[in-house]
Amino acid sequence: GDAELDQMIAERLKKFFEENPDKTRFEILRVAYDHCVNDYKYLRKSAYDKGATGWEIKDAKDMFTSGLGNCYGFAAIFWALARGLGYEAYVIAGNCTGSVQPHGWVQISFDGEPYFFDPEWHYAYINENRPVKDMFMIAMEDAWYWTYDYYPI
Repeated sequence: GDAELDQMIAERLKKFFEENPDKTRFEILRVAYDHCVNDYKYLRKSAYDKGATGWEIKDAKDMFTSGLGNCYGFAAIFWALARGLGYEAYVIAGNCTGSVQPHGWVQISFDGEPYFFDPEWHYAYINENRPVKDMFMIAMEDAWYWTYDYYPI
């Protein structure tokens, strides 16, 4: 719904498809996720209240232009790429780790089952030299460890 962001997304996805001509749309979703984890850097910024909306486009554009953002920026850029691929993705402002830490992530459902995608947590595992947990497509029943707390979609 934002012409500038739509153009940014279209150009990035075109590049992904050109570099990966044999990959399916779902495999390109993983390429987009890995791009978010590996090609952006964390920047401490303000948090949003649980259930907040309306920040997604601004944060996605900020990530594209600056390469920096917090969990909401990581979520927003992956959300925008996933939607550009045709997935009904939702970006979520909630809490995690015992409902005390504000956090943003993405949810996409496949065959009616919701899955969490958390590129910023994945980035944190890599950059904090901790054993890496792949935060791509975490099933709801497997997300208990991070105690995601949010208003369901």
